[in-house]
Amino acid sequence: FDYSSRVYQKMTEIDPDAVWMFQGWTNSPKPQMLDAIPKGRAIVTALSANPDFQGELYSGVPWIYCAVFCFGGQYNYQGNAESILTGPFRCLEREDANIIGMGYMPEGVNCNEIIYEILAHNAFGGKTELEDFLPYYLKTRYGICDDKLAAAWLRLCREVLNGEQLVSGESALCARPALDVEHTSRWSKRPNPFVDQSVLIDYISAMFAHYDALKENPAYRKDLMESVRQALSNLSWFFVNRIKTAYGEGNIEALSYYGKEMLELIDLQEAVVGTDADMMLGKWLEKAKSFGRTPAEKAYFEWNARVQITLWADREGARELRDYAAREWQGLLSDFYRPRWESFISRLEISLLTGTPLAEINHYDEELP
Repeated sequence: FDYSSRVYQKMTEIDPDAVWMFQGWTNSPKPQMLDAIPKGRAIVTALSANPDFQGELYSGVPWIYCAVFCFGGQYNYQGNAESILTGPFRCLEREDANIIGMGYMPEGVNCNEIIYEILAHNAFGGKTELEDFLPYYLKTRYGICDDKLAAAWLRLCREVLNGEQLVSGESALCARPALDVEHTSRWSKRPNPFVDQSVLIDYISAMFAHYDALKENPAYRKDLMESVRQALSNLSWFFVNRIKTAYGEGNIEALSYYGKEMLELIDLQEAVVGTDADMMLGKWLEKAKSFGRTPAEKAYFEWNARVQITLWADREGARELRDYAAREWQGLLSDFYRPRWESFISRLEISLLTGTPLAEINHYDEELP
Protein backbone atom coordinates (compact mmCIF):
# COMPACT_ATOMS: atom_id res chain seq x y z
CA PHE A 1 0.00 0.00 0.00
CA ASP A 2 2.97 2.26 -0.61
CA TYR A 3 1.02 3.79 -3.50
CA SER A 4 -1.45 5.50 -1.13
CA SER A 5 1.45 7.24 0.61
CA ARG A 6 2.88 8.35 -2.73
CA VAL A 7 -0.49 9.56 -3.97
CA TYR A 8 -0.91 11.65 -0.84
CA GLN A 9 2.57 13.11 -1.31
CA LYS A 10 1.55 14.24 -4.79
CA MET A 11 -1.60 15.82 -3.34
CA THR A 12 0.47 17.87 -0.90
CA GLU A 13 2.58 19.24 -3.75
CA ILE A 14 -0.56 21.10 -4.83
CA ASP A 15 -1.98 21.76 -1.36
CA PRO A 16 0.25 21.20 1.70
CA ASP A 17 -2.88 20.96 3.87
CA ALA A 18 -4.68 18.45 1.62
CA VAL A 19 -7.14 16.04 3.22
CA TRP A 20 -7.96 12.89 1.28
CA MET A 21 -11.65 12.01 1.38
CA PHE A 22 -12.38 8.32 0.78
CA GLN A 23 -15.62 6.63 -0.15
CA GLY A 24 -16.38 3.91 2.36
CA TRP A 25 -18.23 1.03 0.70
CA THR A 26 -18.25 -2.66 1.66
CA ASN A 27 -14.62 -3.45 2.63
CA SER A 28 -13.05 -0.34 1.17
CA PRO A 29 -10.84 1.52 1.93
CA LYS A 30 -8.46 -1.06 3.35
CA PRO A 31 -6.94 -0.26 6.78
CA GLN A 32 -3.43 -0.54 5.32
CA MET A 33 -4.27 2.18 2.82
CA LEU A 34 -5.42 4.54 5.56
CA ASP A 35 -2.48 3.72 7.84
CA ALA A 36 -0.06 4.96 5.15
CA ILE A 37 -1.57 8.47 5.24
CA PRO A 38 -0.47 10.98 7.91
CA LYS A 39 -2.81 11.21 10.89
CA GLY A 40 -5.48 13.84 10.44
CA ARG A 41 -5.12 13.89 6.65
CA ALA A 42 -7.93 11.50 5.72
CA ILE A 43 -11.71 11.34 6.10
CA VAL A 44 -14.02 8.49 5.13
CA THR A 45 -17.60 8.97 3.99
CA ALA A 46 -19.31 5.74 5.08
CA LEU A 47 -21.90 5.34 2.35
CA SER A 48 -23.85 2.61 4.11
CA ALA A 49 -23.24 3.44 7.75
CA ASN A 50 -24.86 1.69 10.68
CA PRO A 51 -24.83 2.43 14.41
CA ASP A 52 -23.01 -0.81 15.24
CA PHE A 53 -19.68 0.22 13.74
CA GLN A 54 -16.78 -0.68 15.98
CA GLY A 55 -14.16 1.79 17.20
CA GLU A 56 -11.38 0.26 15.12
CA LEU A 57 -13.32 0.96 11.91
CA TYR A 58 -11.23 2.77 9.30
CA SER A 59 -8.12 2.57 11.49
CA GLY A 60 -9.35 5.41 13.68
CA VAL A 61 -9.71 7.80 10.74
CA PRO A 62 -12.58 10.30 11.22
CA TRP A 63 -15.67 9.32 9.26
CA ILE A 64 -19.01 10.73 8.19
CA TYR A 65 -22.26 8.84 8.72
CA CYS A 66 -23.90 8.65 5.28
CA ALA A 67 -26.72 6.84 3.54
CA VAL A 68 -26.92 5.72 -0.07
CA PHE A 69 -30.18 4.47 -1.53
CA CYS A 70 -32.38 4.67 -4.63
CA PHE A 71 -29.72 2.78 -6.58
CA GLY A 72 -29.68 3.91 -10.17
CA GLY A 73 -32.32 6.45 -9.21
CA GLN A 74 -34.99 3.76 -9.18
CA TYR A 75 -38.34 4.73 -7.71
CA ASN A 76 -38.83 1.96 -5.19
CA TYR A 77 -39.62 1.75 -1.51
CA GLN A 78 -36.40 1.31 0.40
CA GLY A 79 -34.68 2.92 3.34
CA ASN A 80 -34.80 2.02 7.03
CA ALA A 81 -36.28 5.28 8.24
CA GLU A 82 -35.94 4.48 11.92
CA SER A 83 -32.30 3.43 11.71
CA ILE A 84 -31.38 6.47 9.62
CA LEU A 85 -33.23 8.75 12.07
CA THR A 86 -31.54 7.46 15.23
CA GLY A 87 -28.35 5.74 14.04
CA PRO A 88 -26.05 8.78 13.76
CA PHE A 89 -26.90 9.88 17.28
CA ARG A 90 -26.32 6.40 18.67
CA CYS A 91 -22.85 6.64 17.15
CA LEU A 92 -22.26 10.08 18.61
CA GLU A 93 -23.01 8.68 22.07
CA ARG A 94 -20.02 6.34 21.77
CA GLU A 95 -16.62 7.69 22.67
CA ASP A 96 -14.82 5.38 20.24
CA ALA A 97 -16.97 6.03 17.17
CA ASN A 98 -14.82 8.88 15.78
CA ILE A 99 -17.81 10.17 13.80
CA ILE A 100 -17.47 13.81 12.72
CA GLY A 101 -20.58 14.46 10.66
CA MET A 102 -23.63 13.29 8.78
CA GLY A 103 -24.33 13.22 5.08
CA TYR A 104 -26.20 11.46 2.33
CA MET A 105 -25.16 10.37 -1.13
CA PRO A 106 -28.23 9.16 -2.99
CA GLU A 107 -28.01 7.89 -6.55
CA GLY A 108 -31.34 9.50 -7.37
CA VAL A 109 -33.77 12.16 -6.20
CA ASN A 110 -37.54 12.70 -6.26
CA CYS A 111 -38.10 9.27 -4.70
CA ASN A 112 -38.92 8.10 -1.17
CA GLU A 113 -38.91 11.67 0.08
CA ILE A 114 -39.27 10.88 3.78
CA ILE A 115 -35.69 9.56 3.82
CA TYR A 116 -34.37 12.87 2.48
CA GLU A 117 -36.40 14.71 5.10
CA ILE A 118 -34.96 12.56 7.88
CA LEU A 119 -31.39 13.11 6.72
CA ALA A 120 -31.91 16.87 6.60
CA HIS A 121 -33.67 16.79 9.96
CA ASN A 122 -30.73 14.96 11.52
CA ALA A 123 -28.35 17.74 10.57
CA PHE A 124 -30.41 20.47 12.22
CA GLY A 125 -33.02 18.91 14.47
CA GLY A 126 -31.17 16.66 16.88
CA LYS A 127 -32.06 13.15 18.02
CA THR A 128 -35.74 12.29 17.54
CA GLU A 129 -37.63 9.02 17.86
CA LEU A 130 -39.70 7.90 14.90
CA GLU A 131 -42.97 8.14 16.86
CA ASP A 132 -42.25 11.83 17.52
CA PHE A 133 -40.85 12.63 14.08
CA LEU A 134 -43.80 11.37 12.03
CA PRO A 135 -46.49 13.76 13.41
CA TYR A 136 -44.09 16.66 12.76
CA TYR A 137 -43.34 15.36 9.26
CA LEU A 138 -46.99 14.80 8.33
CA LYS A 139 -48.15 18.18 9.62
CA THR A 140 -45.34 19.83 7.68
CA ARG A 141 -46.04 17.84 4.52
CA TYR A 142 -49.84 17.63 4.53
CA GLY A 143 -50.93 20.32 6.97
CA ILE A 144 -52.78 17.72 9.06
CA CYS A 145 -52.02 14.63 11.07
CA ASP A 146 -54.37 12.36 13.02
CA ASP A 147 -53.67 9.20 14.99
CA LYS A 148 -54.76 6.82 12.23
CA LEU A 149 -52.56 8.47 9.61
CA ALA A 150 -49.56 8.58 11.94
CA ALA A 151 -50.07 4.91 12.88
CA ALA A 152 -50.26 3.89 9.21
CA TRP A 153 -47.03 5.77 8.45
CA LEU A 154 -45.32 4.21 11.48
CA ARG A 155 -46.14 0.69 10.30
CA LEU A 156 -45.10 1.62 6.75
CA CYS A 157 -41.69 2.74 7.98
CA ARG A 158 -41.15 -0.23 10.26
CA GLU A 159 -42.59 -3.04 8.16
CA VAL A 160 -42.36 -1.93 4.51
CA LEU A 161 -39.61 0.63 3.94
CA ASN A 162 -37.18 -1.57 5.87
CA GLY A 163 -37.83 -4.37 3.40
CA GLU A 164 -39.86 -6.81 5.51
CA GLN A 165 -42.98 -6.52 3.36
CA LEU A 166 -41.33 -5.84 0.02
CA VAL A 167 -40.93 -8.32 -2.79
CA SER A 168 -37.54 -6.90 -3.69
CA GLY A 169 -38.20 -3.19 -4.07
CA GLU A 170 -37.78 -3.41 -7.82
CA SER A 171 -40.51 -4.08 -10.36
CA ALA A 172 -40.84 -7.13 -12.59
CA LEU A 173 -42.54 -4.85 -15.10
CA CYS A 174 -39.09 -3.38 -15.75
CA ALA A 175 -37.23 -6.70 -15.64
CA ARG A 176 -35.82 -8.22 -18.82
CA PRO A 177 -38.16 -11.18 -19.48
CA ALA A 178 -36.70 -14.66 -19.14
CA LEU A 179 -37.74 -18.02 -17.73
CA ASP A 180 -35.16 -17.63 -14.96
CA VAL A 181 -35.69 -13.92 -14.28
CA GLU A 182 -35.31 -13.08 -10.59
CA HIS A 183 -34.01 -9.52 -10.73
CA THR A 184 -34.55 -6.24 -12.48
CA SER A 185 -31.05 -4.89 -11.95
CA ARG A 186 -28.23 -7.33 -11.30
CA TRP A 187 -27.81 -6.54 -7.59
CA SER A 188 -31.40 -6.43 -6.39
CA LYS A 189 -32.74 -8.87 -3.84
CA ARG A 190 -34.35 -12.07 -5.04
CA PRO A 191 -38.10 -11.41 -5.19
CA ASN A 192 -40.77 -13.13 -3.13
CA PRO A 193 -43.81 -13.38 -5.45
CA PHE A 194 -46.07 -14.28 -2.53
CA VAL A 195 -45.07 -11.48 -0.16
CA ASP A 196 -47.63 -10.29 2.38
CA GLN A 197 -48.78 -6.82 1.31
CA SER A 198 -51.24 -6.26 4.15
CA VAL A 199 -49.37 -3.39 5.79
CA LEU A 200 -48.91 -1.56 2.50
CA ILE A 201 -52.60 -2.05 1.62
CA ASP A 202 -53.62 -0.76 5.07
CA TYR A 203 -51.42 2.29 4.52
CA ILE A 204 -53.02 2.95 1.13
CA SER A 205 -56.49 2.67 2.72
CA ALA A 206 -55.50 5.14 5.45
CA MET A 207 -54.23 7.55 2.81
CA PHE A 208 -57.41 7.25 0.75
CA ALA A 209 -59.47 8.05 3.86
CA HIS A 210 -58.01 11.57 3.68
CA TYR A 211 -58.46 12.00 -0.06
CA ASP A 212 -61.23 14.62 0.04
CA ALA A 213 -59.28 16.82 2.43
CA LEU A 214 -55.87 16.44 0.79
CA LYS A 215 -56.48 15.78 -2.89
CA GLU A 216 -55.19 19.24 -3.87
CA ASN A 217 -51.94 18.72 -1.94
CA PRO A 218 -49.20 17.67 -4.41
CA ALA A 219 -47.11 15.97 -1.72
CA TYR A 220 -50.08 13.86 -0.64
CA ARG A 221 -50.87 12.91 -4.23
CA LYS A 222 -47.24 11.89 -4.81
CA ASP A 223 -47.15 9.75 -1.67
CA LEU A 224 -50.43 8.07 -2.58
CA MET A 225 -49.25 7.42 -6.14
CA GLU A 226 -45.94 5.98 -4.93
CA SER A 227 -47.62 3.55 -2.55
CA VAL A 228 -50.05 2.28 -5.19
CA ARG A 229 -47.20 2.04 -7.70
CA GLN A 230 -45.17 -0.06 -5.26
CA ALA A 231 -48.11 -2.37 -4.54
CA LEU A 232 -48.52 -3.02 -8.28
CA SER A 233 -44.78 -3.54 -8.63
CA ASN A 234 -44.90 -6.16 -5.88
CA LEU A 235 -47.82 -7.88 -7.59
CA SER A 236 -45.91 -8.06 -10.87
CA TRP A 237 -43.57 -10.74 -9.49
CA PHE A 238 -46.58 -12.97 -8.76
CA PHE A 239 -47.62 -12.84 -12.41
CA VAL A 240 -44.06 -13.59 -13.51
CA ASN A 241 -44.10 -16.65 -11.24
CA ARG A 242 -47.40 -17.80 -12.76
CA ILE A 243 -46.12 -17.27 -16.32
CA LYS A 244 -43.00 -19.33 -15.67
CA THR A 245 -45.00 -22.08 -13.95
CA ALA A 246 -47.57 -22.24 -16.76
CA TYR A 247 -44.86 -22.56 -19.41
CA GLY A 248 -43.02 -25.22 -17.42
CA GLU A 249 -46.23 -27.25 -17.15
CA GLY A 250 -47.05 -26.78 -20.83
CA ASN A 251 -50.35 -25.10 -19.92
CA ILE A 252 -51.10 -22.75 -22.83
CA GLU A 253 -54.41 -21.56 -21.34
CA ALA A 254 -52.81 -20.50 -18.05
CA LEU A 255 -49.86 -18.96 -19.89
CA SER A 256 -52.14 -16.84 -22.06
CA TYR A 257 -54.27 -15.84 -19.08
CA TYR A 258 -51.38 -14.69 -16.88
CA GLY A 259 -49.62 -13.14 -19.84
CA LYS A 260 -52.69 -11.02 -20.45
CA GLU A 261 -52.86 -10.12 -16.76
CA MET A 262 -49.21 -9.04 -16.86
CA LEU A 263 -49.78 -6.75 -19.83
CA GLU A 264 -52.88 -5.25 -18.24
CA LEU A 265 -50.89 -4.62 -15.06
CA ILE A 266 -48.39 -2.62 -17.12
CA ASP A 267 -51.26 -0.59 -18.57
CA LEU A 268 -52.61 0.05 -15.07
CA GLN A 269 -49.20 1.10 -13.81
CA GLU A 270 -48.89 3.47 -16.76
CA ALA A 271 -52.14 5.15 -15.68
CA VAL A 272 -51.06 5.35 -12.03
CA VAL A 273 -47.67 6.97 -12.63
CA GLY A 274 -49.20 9.23 -15.28
CA THR A 275 -50.84 11.21 -12.47
CA ASP A 276 -47.43 12.69 -11.57
CA ALA A 277 -45.50 14.97 -13.94
CA ASP A 278 -42.19 13.73 -12.48
CA MET A 279 -42.99 10.20 -13.68
CA MET A 280 -43.19 10.97 -17.40
CA LEU A 281 -40.60 9.91 -19.95
CA GLY A 282 -41.20 12.97 -22.11
CA LYS A 283 -40.01 15.33 -19.39
CA TRP A 284 -36.71 13.41 -19.11
CA LEU A 285 -36.14 13.36 -22.86
CA GLU A 286 -37.00 17.01 -23.42
CA LYS A 287 -34.57 18.07 -20.72
CA ALA A 288 -31.82 15.97 -22.31
CA LYS A 289 -32.48 17.45 -25.74
CA SER A 290 -32.45 20.98 -24.36
CA PHE A 291 -28.68 20.72 -23.80
CA GLY A 292 -28.06 20.15 -27.51
CA ARG A 293 -27.05 23.11 -29.69
CA THR A 294 -27.64 21.40 -33.03
CA PRO A 295 -30.17 18.83 -34.28
CA ALA A 296 -27.41 16.20 -34.23
CA GLU A 297 -26.50 16.97 -30.61
CA LYS A 298 -30.15 16.94 -29.58
CA ALA A 299 -30.64 13.54 -31.21
CA TYR A 300 -27.52 12.17 -29.53
CA PHE A 301 -28.49 13.48 -26.09
CA GLU A 302 -31.95 11.98 -26.44
CA TRP A 303 -30.46 8.62 -27.46
CA ASN A 304 -28.08 8.74 -24.50
CA ALA A 305 -30.95 9.57 -22.10
CA ARG A 306 -32.93 6.59 -23.39
CA VAL A 307 -29.97 4.22 -23.07
CA GLN A 308 -29.18 5.33 -19.53
CA ILE A 309 -32.56 4.22 -18.17
CA THR A 310 -32.70 0.99 -20.17
CA LEU A 311 -29.48 -0.67 -21.38
CA TRP A 312 -27.30 1.79 -19.42
CA ALA A 313 -24.24 1.35 -21.63
CA ASP A 314 -22.74 -0.35 -24.67
CA ARG A 315 -23.09 -4.10 -25.21
CA GLU A 316 -20.31 -4.95 -22.77
CA GLY A 317 -21.53 -2.58 -20.06
CA ALA A 318 -25.11 -3.72 -20.46
CA ARG A 319 -24.17 -7.25 -19.41
CA GLU A 320 -23.62 -5.96 -15.88
CA LEU A 321 -25.72 -2.82 -15.63
CA ARG A 322 -28.74 -3.06 -17.92
CA ASP A 323 -31.92 -1.93 -16.17
CA TYR A 324 -29.83 -0.60 -13.26
CA ALA A 325 -31.64 2.74 -13.68
CA ALA A 326 -35.02 1.25 -14.60
CA ARG A 327 -37.99 3.60 -14.32
CA GLU A 328 -41.71 2.92 -14.07
CA TRP A 329 -42.46 6.04 -16.08
CA GLN A 330 -45.40 6.85 -18.27
CA GLY A 331 -44.20 6.43 -21.82
CA LEU A 332 -41.39 4.06 -20.87
CA LEU A 333 -43.85 1.47 -19.58
CA SER A 334 -45.97 1.61 -22.73
CA ASP A 335 -43.22 2.06 -25.32
CA PHE A 336 -40.40 -0.10 -23.93
CA TYR A 337 -41.38 -2.48 -21.11
CA ARG A 338 -44.78 -3.52 -22.46
CA PRO A 339 -43.50 -4.44 -25.95
CA ARG A 340 -40.62 -6.33 -24.33
CA TRP A 341 -42.96 -8.44 -22.19
CA GLU A 342 -45.54 -8.82 -24.97
CA SER A 343 -42.90 -10.16 -27.34
CA PHE A 344 -41.61 -12.61 -24.73
CA ILE A 345 -45.08 -13.92 -23.86
CA SER A 346 -45.86 -14.42 -27.56
CA ARG A 347 -42.63 -16.40 -27.98
CA LEU A 348 -43.59 -18.62 -25.04
CA GLU A 349 -47.03 -19.24 -26.56
CA ILE A 350 -45.52 -20.09 -29.98
CA SER A 351 -43.08 -22.46 -28.28
CA LEU A 352 -45.90 -24.38 -26.59
CA LEU A 353 -48.17 -24.37 -29.62
CA THR A 354 -45.47 -25.65 -31.98
CA GLY A 355 -43.65 -27.88 -29.53
CA THR A 356 -40.35 -26.18 -30.28
CA PRO A 357 -37.80 -24.90 -27.72
CA LEU A 358 -37.77 -21.22 -26.88
CA ALA A 359 -35.30 -19.58 -29.23
CA GLU A 360 -32.44 -17.51 -27.85
CA ILE A 361 -33.24 -13.80 -27.77
CA ASN A 362 -30.79 -11.10 -28.83
CA HIS A 363 -31.96 -8.66 -26.17
CA TYR A 364 -29.39 -5.92 -26.70
CA ASP A 365 -30.10 -5.39 -30.39
CA GLU A 366 -33.84 -5.58 -29.86
CA GLU A 367 -33.76 -3.04 -27.03
CA LEU A 368 -31.49 -0.40 -28.60
CA PRO A 369 -33.42 2.87 -29.00
